[in-house]
Amino acid sequence: VAGVLQVVVPCTVGGDNAVLTTASNDAIEQVQCDGLPSGSCSTQSTSTCTSTSSRQLLSGSVRGLQTTTTFTTDFVTTIVVYCQTNDCSNANEIVDAISDTIQQKLTDALEDDSSTGFIQTFAEAVEDAGGDVALIAEVAAATTLPPEFETVVLPDVIATLILSIGDFYPDWPGGKSTCLNDGNAPLYMKRSDYIKSSLEECCDSYFSWEKTKCLQLGGASTADYASDKFYVNHNQES
Repeated sequence: VAGVLQVVVPCTVGGDNAVLTTASNDAIEQVQCDGLPSGSCSTQSTSTCTSTSSRQLLSGSVRGLQTTTTFTTDFVTTIVVYCQTNDCSNANEIVDAISDTIQQKLTDALEDDSSTGFIQTFAEAVEDAGGDVALIAEVAAATTLPPEFETVVLPDVIATLILSIGDFYPDWPGGKSTCLNDGNAPLYMKRSDYIKSSLEECCDSYFSWEKTKCLQLGGASTADYASDKFYVNHNQES
């Protein structure tokens, strides 16, 4: 989810705004990633400070030049999820749903002037980042402009590379006669038709001559590969 957030707050044009930059990033991440599994959501951003000047009535009939600074943050929030179908055909649907939810979270937080709203979260992040009392107070009294979001489109080529954790691939890299479903299939397998939807299908496809061993190493239960038939063991003398 990409977007731009502007906060009308004192900042230094062309100067060091490290505290505000860190705090803005942390506040956006905290709001948008709230409620999501740990490690599945993160925000990266860049920030700039700009100023605008206009003549305003200062006192009585006296007009003066009023300068206002705006702190702008361009951010990208990344959320990692697994597709619900083996071919990831619902990838764009997932992206749309997540984008809408994440965008609404930030929009609602910007309109919330309570202790859980964005401005208060931003002020607390400024304090955590080492901001002084004056800066914390300025941020707590700041105003924001409506956020702008960019439309996120997941290319089909990327969608085909995102695999469900239930997919199995032959463990040729590990040199074992079995199949794995740990999500670490090599890229060439993801791009081609090496991925199978079950352990048995994978063993049938790539280790048919030793299917039982493949199933055993893959963690299948005895009931999945045992039969009621017997064979002569010529390698053992009784």
